[in-house]
Amino acid sequence: MANKGIPKGQQVTMGDSIPVPPMGGSFKAPQMQYIQAIYNQFAGKREEALADLKVYMQNPVGVGEHPNIGDEIKRKIREVDEYDSLVACLEKHFSTADQTPQAKQEETP
Repeated sequence: MANKGIPKGQQVTMGDSIPVPPMGGSFKAPQMQYIQAIYNQFAGKREEALADLKVYMQNPVGVGEHPNIGDEIKRKIREVDEYDSLVACLEKHFSTADQTPQAKQEETP
């Protein structure tokens, strides 16, 4: 399942609400509620890092506490990459469009 966060090319300004896409299916088992909560946390952290990165890129003068803006931008890019990877991992192992993760586990021999 592809991440449906911010569509490519869409402009987002500070204060905009960005809905976190559901992982698919309705999760009934309590352990899947944990997976959904963790997914939401990782997706939210990724969006936060992207928002920070956008501020650094559009207004580096306004970021006075970061004397070396280049290093800070690199750090934020790494942070986005980390959360992208974590979100993709959860989508790969716990999400399908037509069945719940629990049903997927039952099919595995």
